[in-house]
Amino acid sequence: MQKIFLHIGMHKTGTTAFQSFCASHTTELRRQGFFYPQTGRPRAKDISYGHHLLPWSLTRHFTSPEFWPTDLNELPEIWDHLRAEIVASACPNIIITSEEFDTLNDDQVRFVCATLDGFDLHPIIYLRKLDEFVQGMYSTDVIFNGEVGTIADYLTRVRTPLDYKKIIDPWARYADRLPAVRFYSPLLSKHANIVDDIAANMGLALTGLSPNVFERVNVGSWPWYVVEVSRQMNQCGTPSDLVVKFAFIIREIAGPEAHYSLMLPSNATLLNQAGLESAERLQEVGLISWVPSFLRENSVVDTDENWLDTHAAEHAALTCVLQQMSNVVGQQIS
Repeated sequence: MQKIFLHIGMHKTGTTAFQSFCASHTTELRRQGFFYPQTGRPRAKDISYGHHLLPWSLTRHFTSPEFWPTDLNELPEIWDHLRAEIVASACPNIIITSEEFDTLNDDQVRFVCATLDGFDLHPIIYLRKLDEFVQGMYSTDVIFNGEVGTIADYLTRVRTPLDYKKIIDPWARYADRLPAVRFYSPLLSKHANIVDDIAANMGLALTGLSPNVFERVNVGSWPWYVVEVSRQMNQCGTPSDLVVKFAFIIREIAGPEAHYSLMLPSNATLLNQAGLESAERLQEVGLISWVPSFLRENSVVDTDENWLDTHAAEHAALTCVLQQMSNVVGQQIS
């Protein structure tokens, strides 16, 4: 029976790095008995590494033609196409990976598991601290995807459940094997070794592969004012490519770690407390063996008052400049 490793990395857990590695090393993977299907990977080059079309076929999050192969005119066809490609590969191990799997609801997860019946399905789920997850998602959507709302508004529209147990429960219920659950720890983030961690969970050896498998693909933190002025530029209708160029220029000048926090400390604390409680529920039902210590540590050391004072002072000093720049940036950056 062919074994399918279904990598369900929560957004902002190094998923793109792993997907880029797999897409760039298909020959080396085949030598080790691992197959990385083409079916499910979008046509658009910048997101063509992961199997995002598979969950999108269920959520209909993106149905734009530039993402979809012309020979798959109906979204459900993609799952039949995937099964055929897997069987034809005759490879013992299959890797499917997309962070978009973390947005599926109970019925959609049940469909995936039923559709992949007949294969030995191994779900592998990576989770991240919730305040880091939300801020990372918000920054990405503002700078790269034209988000115009505040982070408070964005919190009401996050597609991924802000509860680890809600993400994992459906996979534990419908997959034949319990999911392997891993946390995107500060150590993994600091040393950018998520690729070898995921590979180790699949029994995939990286010995002899080129060094760029460990290259960090996506940018991590952004200074709050880079995110804010990018949001203002989006509101002004500035073309997306100019917003991205602007953000990278200012980030290069300011440095990536300057004032990363984008939300009130009290809100970050509430998110992390909810994450800790959901992790403890996972331990109670035996889906994880222990709760990582970094989930119990309060990394939010500022107060709302200090945060507001600091941001207000900086915002007052920057607003005039940023608003003027947002109006003329199209003429300045080309």
